Amino acid sequence: MRKLLRQWRDEVGYSRTALAELAGVHFDTIKRIETGKIRSLRDRTREALAKALEINPPQIVLFHHEVRGANIPNQTQCVKYNLITWRMKRGLSLTQLAKQTGLSFYTVQNVEKCRHKPILRTLKNLASVLGIEWKQIDVRREAIPVIEAPHISDEDNSLMAWRMRKGLSRKKLAIRADLSLKTIYNIEGGSIKRVSPETRRKLITGLSLLPAEAQVIAF
Repeated sequence: MRKLLRQWRDEVGYSRTALAELAGVHFDTIKRIETGKIRSLRDRTREALAKALEINPPQIVLFHHEVRGANIPNQTQCVKYNLITWRMKRGLSLTQLAKQTGLSFYTVQNVEKCRHKPILRTLKNLASVLGIEWKQIDVRREAIPVIEAPHISDEDNSLMAWRMRKGLSRKKLAIRADLSLKTIYNIEGGSIKRVSPETRRKLITGLSLLPAEAQVIAF
């Protein structure tokens, strides 16, 4: 579903200040988007906002007429939105995806920006790293994939994996663990490499982990 930024923000209960902090953008940027003073978004800004809101980038729209169906991406744009969606769901930056696929940064960037149609080998390379079928980012697909949750392997013991298994949003976990949203966001994003024993205890309590589960969680 495509909604205005203010609608997404209200839905998760973030203030402008909280969203700005989580997304790493200026408070005035959020305000100007919501008041219609910003008429277009850079990909980096859209991705940052989408990641903070835990949605797909193309689900953020700037004007009311877009919600009614205008400006829906065409076939050429689909590979851009498909790849961005999958990359963000895997928590990868452009640089990380390029490194893991063995492709150049500019190749991945050009695919995302629809500057050229990728060859099949490139699509298969990207799909392999993202853990999906290459057809799921195929330029011939006409629909933007709406992914409710990222793929979580049984071996993934990260905080995000356990949060998703428990069906918790970042905000809900922050409330249950008595921690700030920024702390949850930074742990999942890798900005916080090691957590204190007290923070770990709070997270285990917030996630309602069993003793055996608490032993294997990786943070």
